[in-house]
Amino acid sequence: MTKFALHLLVVLCCGVVAWPAAANAQARPPQTAPSPGPRLRPSPVTNVTVDGSEAMFTTMCALLAAGFESDMSAANWHPLRAQLRERMQHQQGPAVDAVREFYKKHQLADAGAMLSQYVWFGLVSGPAPTARRRSLS
Repeated sequence: MTKFALHLLVVLCCGVVAWPAAANAQARPPQTAPSPGPRLRPSPVTNVTVDGSEAMFTTMCALLAAGFESDMSAANWHPLRAQLRERMQHQQGPAVDAVREFYKKHQLADAGAMLSQYVWFGLVSGPAPTARRRSLS
């Protein structure tokens, strides 16, 4: 996987995690008096971790290329997420056609159930196999 794709994955993951907090911050009314300074609070203890996974990133890109969330507005999305979806939807080739056909044939009425089966696949599929060349001598 290229460094760009890894960086994009990290940015997307961070954006997904930070987006609800940013939405809450925008919803607050403006303060009338300037605050004396930022109040630091200890971070809550959590079991949540963020990990880069080439298999998960590839699975999600294939899902976007197949048409997942194509009927949703990207107006409130992070620009990188919207750009990624746009690029994936314009992919062409026999592999993309096969993924799109598979997606259409196996589409579920419940979007959550649809997404969960692909997330499961991305989690258990592991890294791509390495190609080994055999010498013909």
